[in-house]
Amino acid sequence: MGGRGEAEADPVRLGVSGGSRRNGTRRCDVCVARRGRWLCHRPQLRAMAAGGRGGAVVLNSGVGALVGGFGDGAQQAAKHGLTGLVKAATADCARQGIRVNAVAPGVVRTPGSEPYFEAGPEFAALVARSTPLGRPARAAEVAEAASWLLSDRASYVAGVTLPVDGGITAVRRFDRGASGA
Repeated sequence: MGGRGEAEADPVRLGVSGGSRRNGTRRCDVCVARRGRWLCHRPQLRAMAAGGRGGAVVLNSGVGALVGGFGDGAQQAAKHGLTGLVKAATADCARQGIRVNAVAPGVVRTPGSEPYFEAGPEFAALVARSTPLGRPARAAEVAEAASWLLSDRASYVAGVTLPVDGGITAVRRFDRGASGA
């Protein structure tokens, strides 16, 4: 931010365990994570506004925030909810010079995704077939997009969930390949 304000990237990943049981009641872990994220960012945004210097926040979402067909219904709802949170926070904070955006990665090759790649060639082939760029993202590529959103070079970008997905959102489906057929 060049000393002008504050910048904060959200390192939290929304994980889905399919829900959990507590006192015999199924509860959606991903919904709890989304509410937790809002409860954490609300005081952060208030503090940034009180500081009077503006700033930028980037939340980590996923390609499921922009198109259907990624993960289960709970995960899909959480990702779409996060897009709504970005828009609501922008409406609330932009006049104080605070920009709120999100990155929406597709498949990223990380230690967390490595078991899918190690299970056999099928997953890597699916990613290559489904992603117009033909490969998964590297974590550094997602970080570069977030860094840009946090920088002054993106000073007029607010309320955006930016796909960092190798073109998956352009073809709209993960399981049909880059041609969409």
